[in-house]
Amino acid sequence: MYIDKSIREYINVVQSGDPTPGGGSVCSLVTSLGGALTLMTSNFSIDKPYFKELKPEIQEEIKKNHDEIKKAIERINELIDEDARGFASVINAYNEKDESEDPHDRDQRIQESYRKALLTPLNCSRECLKMLKLQESFVDYGNKDTITDVGVGVILVYAALEGSLISVKINLNYIEDRGYTEKIEEEIKQIYKESSKIKRKLTEKVDKKLEGN
Repeated sequence: MYIDKSIREYINVVQSGDPTPGGGSVCSLVTSLGGALTLMTSNFSIDKPYFKELKPEIQEEIKKNHDEIKKAIERINELIDEDARGFASVINAYNEKDESEDPHDRDQRIQESYRKALLTPLNCSRECLKMLKLQESFVDYGNKDTITDVGVGVILVYAALEGSLISVKINLNYIEDRGYTEKIEEEIKQIYKESSKIKRKLTEKVDKKLEGN
């Protein structure tokens, strides 16, 4: 499993001639790293003297978001390997040859493999959007000495979201069911629209804090 490899081993596998792990897997890893940086800020914030002076409801929100991000990282870590399996299903669908198989059945099998390959990056983009929303409380109330860490976390999560949507789009190009593709296209358009607004708002807040405002 790629999630169990060292950083050096994972990089070496990515840069090799193997088709997996590819962009989808890397986006999942980057999302987890963005979340981890946010938890770093959280751990430098919760229960510190300044934190106890915040309103009780804000303290509870931060603690709740901390737990949500921690759970999200566990889910996203699974996607690092799931993406590779999804792409492998496409390769297998093309390589499996049975002379007795009806051509229509083979085409359907290939179509289904693209749907499977599309699902992991789509799920990753969904997780990214959720995480961007959770990160706002840490930008607003996190330890000011770690504002750059949560700031980098926001940038990483958004970059991973954009990368995941690219992976979704390439798989959509091979799916013939227009009803299905139009539904997914509408979802990714909404994800991009909402996430870009959140990312812009959060990075502006980070910049203001860095300027001392």
